Amino acid sequence: MVNYPVSWVLPLCGVLVLLFAITLHLGLKSGELRGARTALGAFAFLIIIPLLAGISQLLWIGICRLHPEYDTLLQGDTYNSHWYLPAFTILVIGLFAFMQSGMCRWIRPMESALGATGCWLVFLIAASIKIAERELLFFWPLAPLVLTVGILFWQRIENTSSPLFLGLILLGLPQAS
Repeated sequence: MVNYPVSWVLPLCGVLVLLFAITLHLGLKSGELRGARTALGAFAFLIIIPLLAGISQLLWIGICRLHPEYDTLLQGDTYNSHWYLPAFTILVIGLFAFMQSGMCRWIRPMESALGATGCWLVFLIAASIKIAERELLFFWPLAPLVLTVGILFWQRIENTSSPLFLGLILLGLPQAS
């Protein structure tokens, strides 16, 4: 794991806040974003994530009631846990996509994405205040994403075969993995 000095935390956080503000400004100026709808996207994200966590927890409680022998395992790891993790991951991704598709009537996908990015930025600021040495875990996935979206707003790329578009896809790729 790469280590950075704690003195870098606040400057990097400030740079990312500035980059997010510029991206938000470019999106609002270009008409791709609407301010109230972007805030609604952030609020929806803050509702959806705990809802999905609650659904997953209730489902796991149901599975444990169906298989009470899981509670007696010493390490708490079932012999078939390698199947549960992908199943829960696929379930949460599917439910998230379903909920997002239901919101597309009111909120554009980019507004929803930038709203969620704003929530991530709030988490970053809270982490930099509370646990400064772990703040960069939030920073590095978020920085290329904000930069990519900002460049998309700035350049208004419509030719998907251009080298710039390919470079932007590669820049945003770490967030997809």
